[in-house]
Amino acid sequence: MLIIYSGLSLGGIETFWVRLAKQRFLEGQNTKIILYTPLKFGNYNKELLQQLAEYAEVYYFNDIFSKLKLNWRFYFFHELKLEKLHNIVNDCSQIHVADAFSGLLANKILYELKLSKPITFGVYHTKEFTWGASEKLPYFEQVNRRFVFELNPNDNLLCYSKTTKETIEKKIGFRLENAKTFRLGVIEKPIEKVKVFSLNSTIKICAIGRLTSFKTYNFWMPKVIKELKEKGLNVTFDIYGSGECESDIKRIVSEYPDYISLQPAFNYSEFSKIVSNYDLFIGSGTAIIEAASLGIPSIIGIESIEEPLSYGFFSEFADYEYHVLGLPFKLKPVVDIIYEFCLSDCKAKEKLSIEHKRESKFFLMSTCSYNFESMQIINTPKIKFNPLFYTLSRLFFYKKIGYLGKTIYNDF
Repeated sequence: MLIIYSGLSLGGIETFWVRLAKQRFLEGQNTKIILYTPLKFGNYNKELLQQLAEYAEVYYFNDIFSKLKLNWRFYFFHELKLEKLHNIVNDCSQIHVADAFSGLLANKILYELKLSKPITFGVYHTKEFTWGASEKLPYFEQVNRRFVFELNPNDNLLCYSKTTKETIEKKIGFRLENAKTFRLGVIEKPIEKVKVFSLNSTIKICAIGRLTSFKTYNFWMPKVIKELKEKGLNVTFDIYGSGECESDIKRIVSEYPDYISLQPAFNYSEFSKIVSNYDLFIGSGTAIIEAASLGIPSIIGIESIEEPLSYGFFSEFADYEYHVLGLPFKLKPVVDIIYEFCLSDCKAKEKLSIEHKRESKFFLMSTCSYNFESMQIINTPKIKFNPLFYTLSRLFFYKKIGYLGKTIYNDF
């Protein structure tokens, strides 16, 4: 298997690449990954890179391009190192990507190598493929949609929750009868130890992850904690992370210095040790699954929601794309969810902890790895488009909305 992706910062998709490569390594399978953003321009995480290099063959921008034409971002115009790429790609059963642009780059490589391989698209977030109004999409995104949903067989589309396929079909109108549905791999080994709760102790809550605008719970949780304190509850809240919104969150946190703190990001390997010290977790993505696997009751942090509302605990909605706004479930005030948890007895808290551990077991890495290898996929044909128009359209759009080099759907 070959993975093509932009870079390796600290995030849910990036940690998944490391876990998948490790699982495949333990199973005796080879994994290769091309990270195509130049090292000096990408926000690479050194710890993740070191871990990835232990389990996979890692290639970078300079490994695949021999001669640059125009700016480095004009990928479709650079001269490829065809002999080296042939050695990388030839024995791979599939090329896996998490976004359309990476898929197009994979398509270019296959075409120039005169090889035919399946390109599989993992839907790690439905908005990656469904943002914006279809009648107003810029040229580059029109090409993306045509490539992913019309040209590439939908046998090669991987959906990681039972609602993902239905959401895409509803949003953009493409039928995806043959798209695969299986759970994302997150947990390497189930932890059987039961979380112990103490009566009348401080309820410690945490959130962990990149500090971005769409993780809105980091912005409104301080007010929720303040309201709980005013109700007489002994609660604290720690936010771990860094990112483009760090200064904004630091300013908010500074208003509540006695019971809310902003902590620096930590190495991924320390996740279990740190999170195990908390009674509650709030978040999204893969972090909430990892917290649940430790037996930490975890409140779903719906992305981009402006009000302090949630569907509830992860254990109740693990089958769905739980962090997406618009699921057909009643939203509850987060202050009420935490209040009820705090007033519950130790037995009820332990029961909730066990339910979270039970649901997290459906996200085993070994099962996910097996699904990648056993599924039936189809070779991807070549797509024709205007590469100059595509590149200019994409770069202009990124710059216009202020997200150059970041995910473009955060504000949609």
